[in-house]
Amino acid sequence: MKITIVLNGKKAQLPEVRSAIAAFRKTEDVQIRVTYEYGDVVRFLDEALANGVERFIIGGGDGSVNEAVNALAQLPRAERPVLALMPLGTANDFARACTIPLECLEA
Repeated sequence: MKITIVLNGKKAQLPEVRSAIAAFRKTEDVQIRVTYEYGDVVRFLDEALANGVERFIIGGGDGSVNEAVNALAQLPRAERPVLALMPLGTANDFARACTIPLECLEA
């Protein structure tokens, strides 16, 4: 499965994030992109779609999730990759409301 992980630039260097991605790369075809400014998520989504990505993972907080969801909503439903979240923000209100675990779980 082709996967793109887009990480908020402030969180990309966290040891636990780097460790999780290294483990994930052992079993999946993963591309990592790091955001630095508004608009990066849309650009990375366009790139991912051109590469045939099936899963688009956003690692960040509510702002990053909002940018990803809005970009995906502009696409026809049949063209949208599966969206997954890595809650890495300060409040993570959306992840909390969806009962997504905020702690890293052991596999």
